[in-house]
Amino acid sequence: MKNGKCYRAGVVAGALLFLSFSGILEAGPIGFTLTQITDNNSGDNNPRVCGGNVVWRGSDGNDLEIFFWDGNTTQVTNNGVADDMPAVSEAGVVWRGWDTNDPDYEIYFWDGNTTQLTNNDYDDRYPEISGPNVVWYGELGGASEDWEIFFWDGNTTQLTNDSSDDEAPKISGSNVTWMGKTRDPDMEIFFWDGVSTPEQITENDYWDANPQISGSNVVWEMSDGNDSEIFFWDGNTTQVTDNNYDDVNPRISGTNVVWEGNDVSSWEIFFWDGNSTERLTYNELLDNGAEIWGTYVVWQRHDGNDYEIFFHDVNSGQTAQLTDNNRNDGDQQISGPRVVWDAHDGNDWEIYMAVVDCLYTLDTDLNRDCKVDFEDFAVFCEDWLECTKLEQEDCWE
Repeated sequence: MKNGKCYRAGVVAGALLFLSFSGILEAGPIGFTLTQITDNNSGDNNPRVCGGNVVWRGSDGNDLEIFFWDGNTTQVTNNGVADDMPAVSEAGVVWRGWDTNDPDYEIYFWDGNTTQLTNNDYDDRYPEISGPNVVWYGELGGASEDWEIFFWDGNTTQLTNDSSDDEAPKISGSNVTWMGKTRDPDMEIFFWDGVSTPEQITENDYWDANPQISGSNVVWEMSDGNDSEIFFWDGNTTQVTDNNYDDVNPRISGTNVVWEGNDVSSWEIFFWDGNSTERLTYNELLDNGAEIWGTYVVWQRHDGNDYEIFFHDVNSGQTAQLTDNNRNDGDQQISGPRVVWDAHDGNDWEIYMAVVDCLYTLDTDLNRDCKVDFEDFAVFCEDWLECTKLEQEDCWE
């Protein structure tokens, strides 16, 4: 499935006549195309997206299975055990599945063929994927719950080996970040570049959690004893927020960061570009669950009745409400112009996708293809000299 492209029309000589009749090019709402990916009588949820690839977990009536869509739907798993926690990249799909032989959860990878990445006597869970590289954490300690971090690129590497919990790994390329307990109850943030010894990037007496990564840049939240603040690391640490309310759930793309902050009156969405902070929402409603790709941001808002999905382009300042219904829409994810989420259709949960076609629409884009050109001029000419006035004699006065 090819990426949609939007073009901003330039003024060319052949379009001057068209513009003289049509007036000034004016920006309108963001244009998008909505697709319902699933439509069945079983629950589908937990969607993830990378480019044109979408993955989710769905019930086959007996247990949870993994499904993949790239314009066509493929059932990746078909067994009698639970498969869930899917993630997707351009190279494949990962998930955890129940192994009845041990029994415990193991990690699986699919690129058209299925490979079992783990085969042990403890639980492995929460896999993440970037390209062909996979990360997850496993419970080595049994009853003592000692979680350790593992990385796979065709071969498995154990990144941590200590007597305390290491969890919540995230991956970007071959770079990995996670949170680890160095002393009870303190959690710190760690980074691994795929080559060197893992590096501890925080050292304090507070709770550092929820790390996210893009390239070699890491973002996380830290409870400073008063509230939670957002921090960014690119080799050096920057405190992004410093206020008297909670800032949580950061997400990162390049050097751009989004999060939700409780400004006392409500939870709002904030954006930071590496230099300055912009507040994206202003209302008395609940805005949360922000995700980011470049300068595109998506989140959910409770409108007083249910949750709806919103999309915002930071560069243009345009916001689009992607859903407007009487059911909850959530678990939103974004990759480029594609946004996926799950929603209840009154019977069960289904998977939906919106593809943003135009970051803004133009009044003179008559055929709504995101550009103004001779095709629009042709549409204009189809009705040349047509008149719809009630009194025809008034048409040409």
